[in-house]
Order: sequence, then structure tokens, then C-alpha cells
Amino acid sequence: MNQPRFWKNLPAPVRVLIRPMLFLSLGLHALLLLLPLPGEREPEPEPEPELLPAEQAIKVVPAPNLAAGKPLTPKPTSPSPVAKPTRPAAPPRSSPTTPPIVASQPPPPVSNQPTPSASPRPSEPEAPSSPPAIDLNAPSPEPIPPAAAPTGAFDDFPKPEGTVAGCLGLNQCQQAEGVRLTRLVQDLQTMLERQGYAVTAVDLDNDQGRRVFEVTKGEEKRYLNLFSTPEGTVYLLAEQILTLAEVEAMAASRQALVTLVQGLSNQQARGQDFTQPNAFFTEMGLREGLEPFFPLVAAQTPDRLWATQLAPQLQQQGFTVAPLPDYAGGPLYQVQQGALVYYLSLVPAAGGQGAIVTLWSQMPRP
Repeated sequence: MNQPRFWKNLPAPVRVLIRPMLFLSLGLHALLLLLPLPGEREPEPEPEPELLPAEQAIKVVPAPNLAAGKPLTPKPTSPSPVAKPTRPAAPPRSSPTTPPIVASQPPPPVSNQPTPSASPRPSEPEAPSSPPAIDLNAPSPEPIPPAAAPTGAFDDFPKPEGTVAGCLGLNQCQQAEGVRLTRLVQDLQTMLERQGYAVTAVDLDNDQGRRVFEVTKGEEKRYLNLFSTPEGTVYLLAEQILTLAEVEAMAASRQALVTLVQGLSNQQARGQDFTQPNAFFTEMGLREGLEPFFPLVAAQTPDRLWATQLAPQLQQQGFTVAPLPDYAGGPLYQVQQGALVYYLSLVPAAGGQGAIVTLWSQMPRP
């Protein structure tokens, strides 16, 4: 067998030792391969991160490391009232560990048992919003809403076309200029019966130029007094039968009452001076029966003004006074003289500026 050249060039001692050393090396490697490998030491599990209360029932199970060559044995867990997924042993430190994930929305539950802490909390129904409260008593520059619907039995008393209120100085007196008495009687009877009034003629000792009818609606009764004048026909609704002389006396009593009230103050109240303007005005103007003047007496309260000025003067002029329930936050009185029946209302002015006096030809209603 031919030896390579480099083998021949080696020194003799080296060539003698090469073969034994080669066999020794092969034997040592074979011995190392036959020795049993020591068992792998299971790494200690890393401490679990502290979870928030909403995350305690949600844990992410890392995927098993298939490159390790054998499946990982799960560690037994002690029973607890809340079912948790079995956590497998952590993989070797050489493989990265997946950190816990906190998701914005919880994933589907791992266990079939319901978890109270993970169940969604039912949302409470929203309470209906209520509109802001409105103070109807506060003065406002905006237009005043229309007055409430009539509540009295005679509030819809008919008014023939062409008649004008205020004859003989009385608001409740109506005048049909140029219309004869017989014609106006027929028109009024027809209109009253059409609107549900019961109309009965009253027998008079002297009916020359005069007619009287008893008018009833519901439980209320009034008397319709009609008179013929050179200008036409006048009529008024009252609680008693009247003669023309008594109507003229009513006009004189009304004028005395107006003079007394207007003499209380030269200052007239405006709409914004009333604390409850809706009780006196509508968007069309004055409430029905309200006289068009409203003295504002400064530095006075309604009760003090009544006791110190109005009551003594009314008594001195022969008026009879009867108190009524308050109206619009102030006292209300019925003032009577003969056949005249009027109503006097006193209310405090806005901002404590004084007292406002109003005069009505009929009972004011809220």
C-alpha cells in the first residue's frame, strides 16, 4: 500500500503515536455517546402579573412549544369557586413567553360555567328629560298668550252687529244706533235661543219704550233691560230689573267710583309693572270688564292702601263693600251703590314698587 507523501515526511515518533491516539479518540467519543443524558430541569414558572378586577377572569393560554420535541405536562390546579382554564407548565427559557393580553373587548369564555365577574353589567335606562320649568308670573316683553276660554254661563252673551259698548258711561251698556226697539228685541231673542239661553218676557206696568226679559242659562239668571232713545236702542244685562232712571243713576255712581280710583295717583302702571300680567291683559288688549286705567301708588302695599285710603273714601261716598277671594296675588272687593255693582282689585307692583289698583265692571276670572 502506498503511503501518502505527507505521512512519510512526518518524524518517526509522531507516526508511531498517531494511530493509538486516533483509536483512543474514537473510543472516548463512543463512550460519551453511550452515557445516559441527565433529565432536563423544569424551569420555575414565572410569577403571574397582577391583574385588575375586570381582567381576573380572562387569561390567555400560551401555545405549546412544538419545537421542544415533547408535549408539556399541565400542572394540576386547586378547585376554586370561579372556573379558570388550566394553565400549562411554562416552556423552557430559551423560547419566548407570550405576555398576558388586555383586550378592549373580552374574548369568548373558555369555560362553559358562567363567570359573574365577566358578565356584562346591564345598562340602566335613561330617565326622560323634562323640560325646563317656566315662570308664568315673571314679566316678559314678549306677547302675552291669549286668555283662557270663558267659564261663566253668560260669557258668550250675543252681541248684535252694529252695537257699541259704553253707552251712558257704563261698560256693560250696549247701544244700537239707529235701530228700533222692536227690531233689536227680535234679533236678540233669536240669537239667545240659538245659543241655548232660555228667554222669558217680563210683564211691566209701563212698557212704553221699554222691554225686559228674564234670561237663564244653567243655574244662572239675569235680566235683559232694553230702552228706546232718540239715538236708537240701548240695553244692558243686570241682576235686577231696571228703569232708565236707575240706569242713569248707575252711570253717576260709576263716575264717582272712577274719579276716586284715578285720584289715588298720577302715575299709571304699565304691563311690565304687573307681577301677573296675564290676569289683566290678553294679546288682543284688556281682559273683559277691565277699566282702561291702572293707578300705581308708590311706597304702598295693597292692604295698607285699602285700609288707609280706599275703604274710608268709599264708605264716605255711600258705597257698600264686600271682600272676595284674592285675585292675582292681591285682595279683591265687590263695590256696590244702588244698582251699580263693580269690582276693585289691588295687586303688588313688580319689584316692590308699590300697589296697583284696577276697576272691573264684572267679576274678574283667572
